[in-house]
Amino acid sequence: MADIKPVILVVDDELSIRESFTLILGKEFSVITAASGEAALKKIIDEKVDLVYLDIRMPGMNGIETLKRIKEIDSGIEVIMITAVNEVGSANTAIKLGAKDYIVKPFDVDDIMNRSRKLIIKAQAKTIRSAQKQELIGNSRQIIKLKNALEQIAEEDTNILIIGEKGTEGELIANIISFDLEKELKVLDVSAGLKSSAVFGVEKGSFTQAFEKQSGILEEANGGILFIRNIELMPKEIQTRLAASLSKKKMMRDGSTSPTPLNLRMIAQTSENLKDRVSEGNFESSLYELLSKRTIELPPLRQREGDIPALISHFLEMFAVLYNKEVKFSGEALGIMAAYQWPGNMSELSNTIEALMLSSDTLEISPDDLPLDILISSAAGRKYTSLERLEDKLERAHILKIYEKAGRNKEKASAMLGMQQKTLESKLESMNA
Repeated sequence: MADIKPVILVVDDELSIRESFTLILGKEFSVITAASGEAALKKIIDEKVDLVYLDIRMPGMNGIETLKRIKEIDSGIEVIMITAVNEVGSANTAIKLGAKDYIVKPFDVDDIMNRSRKLIIKAQAKTIRSAQKQELIGNSRQIIKLKNALEQIAEEDTNILIIGEKGTEGELIANIISFDLEKELKVLDVSAGLKSSAVFGVEKGSFTQAFEKQSGILEEANGGILFIRNIELMPKEIQTRLAASLSKKKMMRDGSTSPTPLNLRMIAQTSENLKDRVSEGNFESSLYELLSKRTIELPPLRQREGDIPALISHFLEMFAVLYNKEVKFSGEALGIMAAYQWPGNMSELSNTIEALMLSSDTLEISPDDLPLDILISSAAGRKYTSLERLEDKLERAHILKIYEKAGRNKEKASAMLGMQQKTLESKLESMNA
C-alpha cells in the first residue's frame, strides 16, 4: 500500500500563485488549493490538512480573518502567510494570531520546500511521540518527587491545575497521564482572541458562515483528556460557560438547542496566580474550584541545573532522529548551557538545541557556537564574549533577519541592507545560509 502524502493547502486568489505552489510541492506532497478564504475553510472542514500557505491580501475574507477561522477549526494546523514586502507588518500581526511564519513574494523554490519539509516532519514526529510513552527527564529532587506523585495523580478521577512558568512541561505531564490511562489527549492553546466556537463548536446553519456542524475542542476531547495551555487568557464568558459544562457534564454548541453529553478530564496549565485573579474578578471562581482540587507545581529550569546535561542529551537524540544528523556539546559548552538561567524554560532549551544542531557544520558544538545572549548572561560564558565577536554576531543576526524578510531574494536583501549584492553573497556563503 502506498504511503499517504501529507496535505498542503495553498490559499491565494491568483491562479498563477496556486499553480506555482502545486508545481513546486506536488511531487513530494498532496497539494490542494483554494481561491478564497471561504473556500479554504470548507477544504479544512472536509479534509485533513497538515500545512497551509495563506495569502494575506485577498478579496472577501482576507488572510488575517481566514487565519483566525482556521485556528478556531483546528488550532494544530500550521499556517505560513504569503505576503509582499510592503505587507510585512500584517504578516507580523498574523504571527501573533497563531501563524507559524511568513514568506515574501517573489518566492525562493528551495526555501518553500525546506520550510514545508521541516514543518511536516515536526508534525509527524509529534504525532509519533504522542503515541509513545514519554518521561520526565532528570534526577533533581523536584523531578523525582513529581515522578512519584504522577503515579497517584493519573489514577485520580479529577481535573488538574498545573502551575508553572511559560515553557515548562505542562503538556508533557498531560501526555504521561493520557498514556497511562490509555485515553486520547486533545490540546487547546488559549489566546486572548479565543472564540466560543473553538471550544463548544457550531451547529450547522446557526449563522450564515456555518457551512455544516463544526465540533469544538470539548466535543473532540469527549471521553478523553483535554489539556488547556494558558487558561488565564481564556475570555471570562467562555470560562463561565466551560465551568457550567464541566459541572453539568453536558455542553451546547453555538446555535444549538440540544445538549451533548460530556465526559472528559481536564488538565489546565497557567503561569499566573489564579486565586488572586479570582479575588480581583478576573477569573471565574467556579472554574477555579473545579480545577484546583488537584494542583501540580512545575519547577523552572533555573532551579534544575543538574538536570540540564541529561535534558540536552535527550533533545540531541530526538533531533538526531528528526534531522538525521548527530552532534554533541563540548564540556565547556555544556557547562555554559547548564549555568544559563533559561527564562523560556524547556521551550527555550529545546529551540536553542534544535537551532544549534541545524546551523552546526561540525560534529561538536563549542562555546563559540553558542548564542550571544547565553554567553553574555552566563558567567561561565563571558570569557568567550569579545567586542569583535559581539559585532560579528550582531551583523550575522541582522543580515539573516533581513534576508528572510526579503524572501531569501538576494537582490532585494542587498538593497534593504544597503550593500552590494556580491558582498551579501560572500557573507551568506560564509554563514552557510
